[in-house]
Amino acid sequence: MAVDEKYVEKVMDEEEAEEMYDDVLDEFGIEASYKPASNNGLDLDKKGYEIVKLSQLWANDEYEGKPVVSDVYADEYTDKDTGEVTIKHKVDLVLLNDDFDEPQAYVCPMNLSSDKTIVKNVSNKNGLYNLAMGLMELKAPGISKHYNQLDVVNIKRLQKLVKKYDTMTIRVVEEEFTDNSTKNITTYNSFRIIKVE
Repeated sequence: MAVDEKYVEKVMDEEEAEEMYDDVLDEFGIEASYKPASNNGLDLDKKGYEIVKLSQLWANDEYEGKPVVSDVYADEYTDKDTGEVTIKHKVDLVLLNDDFDEPQAYVCPMNLSSDKTIVKNVSNKNGLYNLAMGLMELKAPGISKHYNQLDVVNIKRLQKLVKKYDTMTIRVVEEEFTDNSTKNITTYNSFRIIKVE
């Protein structure tokens, strides 16, 4: 028997619907929860955006949208081999593109060393470097050739700066990371800021 979700929303209030869902879960012996596609505090999935992560974008292609920098958040990873849970702190650059039937949010995660909004020693291999230096490069072309590390980055200030722009265009670039202990090479997507308006 199929249940029309719109019918449930019209006939039942939220509490009644939750009770019905709990009863069904109990009947099937299942515990469930709702985990947003990204826990960066932007609730993009609830706002109707199709979330497209940087890793899913095509290298050398350009993407644009209204830029937003998320708050710092913790993301959990479970090691496939050991089952060990690791917490990584991140901040996301998100480009909101409403030019499609289903609006898209291009999410570019950037790893951080802690949950602080003042980040120290950001190398040129980090997405946060690409964001900060990319914005500075647009104001002072060539500056990135003189600095391969940012000693201090203030994420709150970056959020305010980025919020001023209506549109940001990025180019996806493919980069490599070599694990010094195993010498394995991992290819991953990164980004460069092309323009802002």
